[in-house]
Amino acid sequence: MLNDNFRNRINDENREVNEKNVNEKRLENRPPGGEADKQFKEKLLANSQHLDGLAIVNEDNERGFNYKDVYEILTRSSPLNLSKFEFVFEERLMPNLKFLESFLNNWKDRQPILLQISLNCINKNQSDMKRLKLLILKYKREGIIKKIDFKFA
Repeated sequence: MLNDNFRNRINDENREVNEKNVNEKRLENRPPGGEADKQFKEKLLANSQHLDGLAIVNEDNERGFNYKDVYEILTRSSPLNLSKFEFVFEERLMPNLKFLESFLNNWKDRQPILLQISLNCINKNQSDMKRLKLLILKYKREGIIKKIDFKFA
């Protein structure tokens, strides 16, 4: 026969597992994008206080991926330790440069960024690459970017 304390502990553990499963199902079934998704990502980032690095990858132009939202969330909710970023660009660069510039501009008064940019689209447009490098150099001179590495696929 189980004592009441043990039975209560098992019930509590089962309730936690059930709540976790329900929350996971909610996350799986929610449509990508939208305000709820944005709030979830922002809260997740804000609660990751020990996070010091983050890779942002948009493989195959993932549905619902919005660079503007990503950069805004990073600016508003990044923990103080976060200073290492990898951005992977799989598609044309130019649509992302204005959002990247806004992100870097809003990163002032924070820890300098160690930045890695992976380019899987370098052969598409050399002028885009030149504009990207000029943008990075501008923010490196201002001290917002401490170090930059480019990776080419």
